[in-house]
Amino acid sequence: MDSISGIYYILIFSGIGLGFIVVTLLISRLISPGRPNPEKNSVYESGEETSGQSWPALSNGYFIIALLFLLFEIEIIFLIPLAIAFGKSADPHSAVILWGAITGFVIILVVGLAYAWINGHLDWMKPVPMKPESSGVVPEERYKEFNKKFS
Repeated sequence: MDSISGIYYILIFSGIGLGFIVVTLLISRLISPGRPNPEKNSVYESGEETSGQSWPALSNGYFIIALLFLLFEIEIIFLIPLAIAFGKSADPHSAVILWGAITGFVIILVVGLAYAWINGHLDWMKPVPMKPESSGVVPEERYKEFNKKFS
């Protein structure tokens, strides 16, 4: 076993892990009952029947904000090792290089934020209010007279 290099250990371990995942998914697929019925598909959280679509369409703003958040978080994670190296650096030449790298990185962050801001990716879409339609018997003119009288 000493003649096997480290890469083979990684490949064997990865193969065993992947095999375990595949076997587990196959066994669960074989023994799970797949019998949907109206009772299983019924509403169970609030007890109210859904009106309209069960999966409403979300605004693209949610996804853009999430992607920007992930982008900036990942860039900040890359700043942490640079800051640690900057703090431990005793050589003034490497400290200047690290300071320049951190400054350049922050400039990239600021330019990315400015780009997203200028192009309106950070503007949240506001819902358009809709006037409710009433099927009441009172004419609209009467409502206007009533509101004028008491305003």
